[in-house]
Amino acid sequence: MKNFKFVLLILILITTTQISVSIPKFVDSKNKVPQDPIYKKTILIPQDNIINVTFKNNIMCSNVSPADNIEVILSEDFIFKGKVIAEEGSIITGKFVKKIATKDNTCKVRVKFTNIIKTNGINIPISAVFLEENSTGYISSLNNGQIFKENNADIIIKQPITYIPQK
Repeated sequence: MKNFKFVLLILILITTTQISVSIPKFVDSKNKVPQDPIYKKTILIPQDNIINVTFKNNIMCSNVSPADNIEVILSEDFIFKGKVIAEEGSIITGKFVKKIATKDNTCKVRVKFTNIIKTNGINIPISAVFLEENSTGYISSLNNGQIFKENNADIIIKQPITYIPQK
């Protein structure tokens, strides 16, 4: 019976006493989590944006094999919603994924682009392929299995890019 009275007393004290607990302020006045300043600057570039590039070097289909590196150059500024993401002359790097030889001594190559290296050295991770051949990511060689460095091509972003501008 003593234990019962003691428990009853505790329960009465708990229910009638206001407990004040100090909770740190993690929310603003509208009960939303305040944004970190870095996220206010973040730009989300959706997939299917197209970037025009020029080949940095001549490519001979006979010398290309999967996992070889490739570099192309931005032919013009990459602009999204009025902001320059990467300047003309920035390098886009990738790897050859597959090569298909054709009967007429040409070939098709598929490349997976993974990075834009801006002119100031900042790296932007991307996932992109050539836009040619109905968006399969293949580009065909031209004269006798060669792609010349003066040739232009379009690449298409395949996954959204989260970009945080840096000064």
